[in-house]
Amino acid sequence: MLTLIFVNAYTSTQPGLDDLGNLHMSEELALAVSQVCQRWRNIALDTPSLWTNIILLGPLWDFELAKLYLHRSSLHPIDLFILAYPKDYPSFKEIESNVVEELLVPHLPRCRSIKVVSHNVNTDHSLLCTLFSHSMIIHFPSLERIQIEDNICIPEAHIEGNFSLVSDAPKLWHAILIGHGLIPYIPPLTNVTTLHLAETESILDVIHHCPVLETLWVYETEADWVDDHVPHAHPSLRSLCLFNGVHCVSQLLLYLIAPNLEELIIAPVAFSNLSLLHSRTDAGTPRFPGLKSLTMSLSPTDCAATMALAAHCFPNIETLILPYLYPRHFVEVFSQSIERKVFAELTSLAVREVDETGEAAISEVILRRKLQGRPLRKIFVDGNSYRKRLLGNLGTEVEIEERDLWREIESRRCI
Repeated sequence: MLTLIFVNAYTSTQPGLDDLGNLHMSEELALAVSQVCQRWRNIALDTPSLWTNIILLGPLWDFELAKLYLHRSSLHPIDLFILAYPKDYPSFKEIESNVVEELLVPHLPRCRSIKVVSHNVNTDHSLLCTLFSHSMIIHFPSLERIQIEDNICIPEAHIEGNFSLVSDAPKLWHAILIGHGLIPYIPPLTNVTTLHLAETESILDVIHHCPVLETLWVYETEADWVDDHVPHAHPSLRSLCLFNGVHCVSQLLLYLIAPNLEELIIAPVAFSNLSLLHSRTDAGTPRFPGLKSLTMSLSPTDCAATMALAAHCFPNIETLILPYLYPRHFVEVFSQSIERKVFAELTSLAVREVDETGEAAISEVILRRKLQGRPLRKIFVDGNSYRKRLLGNLGTEVEIEERDLWREIESRRCI
């Protein structure tokens, strides 16, 4: 019974790759219960799963404690966290590089998850080099999730033709990659279905190696783009999310052949982001025929024009999610002639922070859609707007549901 209690307590404090709030708590739990009494100590020492969080934090680098946990975890899968922030520890010295190599590399095949945050400043002894480049072939039979956050400056001659030094990671499904020069240290992405990329100059090089990718999140990238990239098929891709200033929106969308794409999120989005895609899109042949949900965080300066481009590029949208509703521009988009049907397949609208002006705009659009023979069926609103009952007079033909779809999207972010 005590074993179950200890394991449940340990599991409840287990930090995820993107949530390290319980990092020290989970680490200290095993030590704490092993020091209460001899009986508890024996149980703790006989429960290897209590010792599976292997944590190294710079600049202190408690290698002895990590060694203790590696020993007591026996052959169980481990979760490896190595955090060395540049403000605390600007470089990784050779002596520590040797200790990490001797201590951790033999246990890498046991890793269930790996998180490495380093940001070393052009050193010859980076954490990633230490972990992965000393063994040309590393098997990761248990690895499911990986997060690497670093910037490495390596001569191109060193990495040419060497996309990955890791030979096998059959269970790896979730990857978060932040920074430059990471390509040589990315495990095989053959089975990755969820990928988060940020601050990288090599978006295409990475996603090209993800044949079964289902969800792709790209954040904050100013990658140089050459327009002559050959389009690449991603038949498994269902969700594409472009967050925090991705400058090559049109180029990326033109590169992807994703007939089964169902969800597209662009936040923020401006007219310039879609103009190239618009010029190369035939309205009669949508580039993403399966795309049903579109989320756009619009700017008031070009809101109406951007929505008009989106309606041309993505004509089959059924659900439109607008985190910010600009009533005058919103009405302008749908105030074309009765014959012209903007977002002709649209049946659901999700909005937030609706005031009286927003309510009037939504009511006008609902009426226009009805006259066009393309009525809206459902409107999703956040809790505050729902409780104000501003949309209560829209009639029985439109269902109002309290649900903040934008908040749900934000909760899925990992960066």
